Amino acid sequence: MLALADEIEAVLTEEIKAENGDLENIDKKEAQTRFWIEKGLVLHWYTEDTKAYETFQKAQSISGFRFKVTGAMGKRTKFQQYDTSQLVVVAESSRDMASSRPSAYKSKAGSGPKNVEHNDDTILERIQFSDISEEERAKLGDLDLDPSKKIEDLHPIDHALLLAFCLNIKNTNPAHGLTVEQMFPFVTRVLETPNNWTVYTMALLLRSRLESDKSRTVERGVLQLQALVDQTKIEDETSTTRERMHHFFSVLLPSKWELEKELAEQYMALGVIRSAMDIFERMELWEDVIACHQFLDQPEKAKALCRELLEKNPTHAKLICIIGDLDEDPEKYKEAWEVSGHRFARAQRSLGAYYYKRNEYALAKDAYQLALKINPLFENSWFVLGCIGMQLEDFDIAIDAFTRVVSIDSNNSEAWNNMAAIYMRRNDNLDAQHALRQALKEKRDSWKIWSNYMYCSLDVGDFTEAIRAMGTVVELRWKKKDEEKDDIVDIVILDRIVQGLTRDLKDLYSRRVAFQEEKIEELLLGITNRITNDARIWRICGKYYFWKKDYLECLECQLKAYRSVTHNPKIETEQADFEKAVEATIEMVDWYRNLGPLCYKDKQGQEQVVAKDWAYRSKQMIKSLMARTRDSWEDVEAFQKLKDTMEDLKSEK
Repeated sequence: MLALADEIEAVLTEEIKAENGDLENIDKKEAQTRFWIEKGLVLHWYTEDTKAYETFQKAQSISGFRFKVTGAMGKRTKFQQYDTSQLVVVAESSRDMASSRPSAYKSKAGSGPKNVEHNDDTILERIQFSDISEEERAKLGDLDLDPSKKIEDLHPIDHALLLAFCLNIKNTNPAHGLTVEQMFPFVTRVLETPNNWTVYTMALLLRSRLESDKSRTVERGVLQLQALVDQTKIEDETSTTRERMHHFFSVLLPSKWELEKELAEQYMALGVIRSAMDIFERMELWEDVIACHQFLDQPEKAKALCRELLEKNPTHAKLICIIGDLDEDPEKYKEAWEVSGHRFARAQRSLGAYYYKRNEYALAKDAYQLALKINPLFENSWFVLGCIGMQLEDFDIAIDAFTRVVSIDSNNSEAWNNMAAIYMRRNDNLDAQHALRQALKEKRDSWKIWSNYMYCSLDVGDFTEAIRAMGTVVELRWKKKDEEKDDIVDIVILDRIVQGLTRDLKDLYSRRVAFQEEKIEELLLGITNRITNDARIWRICGKYYFWKKDYLECLECQLKAYRSVTHNPKIETEQADFEKAVEATIEMVDWYRNLGPLCYKDKQGQEQVVAKDWAYRSKQMIKSLMARTRDSWEDVEAFQKLKDTMEDLKSEK
């Protein structure tokens, strides 16, 4: 087809050069512009998006059409108090194209396809742009970019060009809300000055599609599509056959049957199943009718229709599979596989899903492998095969399957996470860390992935990432109301991070962990600001400040650890808790004995003793605990340890 387009281009070029050719009564510029638009649409059909864009640019150059996508201040809702920046397309046709616009192809005023209004209590029908001053308008350049003034009419072929550039945005960007916002201004500009039935209908159809994913506009989108279906008929007072056909090949307007099918699919998405089923029945799309019966929980009607259709075509593999779905009969899937000559991948996928649900993983693996040999682009099938490989501990198959998943969709965080789990099972933590880093690009709010990333990073010696991951895990888990707040910190990992600093270890890149001193202190402060009653965390903080030779802060942390243990009311009733309190008290006495006599410099540079009265404080701690627990535990060995420690302190000043 592209070769034929090249031949047409050569013929068209010769005709335009000729003085008395067949194009003498037709505007030559418009003919060339239409040709390049149609060739660009063909290239888009074959996914040659870059070449198609270049072709549209040629059409724009010949037409002399100018447009610009820019921003303007305006309001989108009725209750907006302040103007915000809005995307807008400003455009103008060349003078000779505007003057040569054939009036015979223009719809009569007030006619044409019906434009369904929003009638929404919040969203404005059109963006309300604010006026700009004369000084601002003077700075805008050759195109007058003031969207608040009256919009000038464009040549219909320039409308078609705008829709072509809009199509290019759709085909060269991922399907998400930002792409929709980029496309809307093009469609809006075409709808502002309708002058051809076909082009205007295409613009309304595009708007309907763009509005189908937004809760505020989905109703208008479906009603608009219904209006287009109702008005697409042979005898129509709103337009003539000549007008419809003049720009028919310059836009991708589908047939009425395709529009009806699209409308039925929109009904299905909204849950209006019966209306969708009426359309499918009228169009004899029996497989979709069966799907509607399944949605309406009418399995018997679905089975009856399947069997009726199978009587006419007993080798219809898909219908046999649908019967298998309805009856949950694996033999039907095998029958469909046989009648298709081992070419119908859906049969093996369904069979694999049947076995997988029943934990028959070996049989499921064989079925999915057969299906994927025929159609290897089914991302979900590769994912399930990877899960099967993990269940069977066949990690080679699992890694290959998940690798296929991320090659199809690099943003599949679950696949990256599962790959990391396999690498961790193989003790290949470096590859596991890389996989988890990819998973976090899409799921940055998953504390479980961050937790796995923390383990892997520490195992490979990447202390920088381990510190960052632990801080993120604490922050994410703290926000969850249903989490146990005492368990959000992995004490073992936190201790290993601090040990890496205190033992002067080197990280993955042969750097001393000491260069992360500030980050570790920030991590400890972030944890202790949230969790104040865990003695283990305070002891780890004490280790850090002891390494830093900040003995005053170290002693304070150890004191908080002691209080976290001894403030437990169970120490008077539970012996195990009492013994822990005794150990914490004796340990605190040792810290006082070792650090209390040491000196430090205060903020003024004066030397001060860390704790002059450390012996008095130690005695008071022991006396307090003994008085509190004498009646309950005076006869146990731990209480005797307190007495012995007190005797040792009597010799201290």
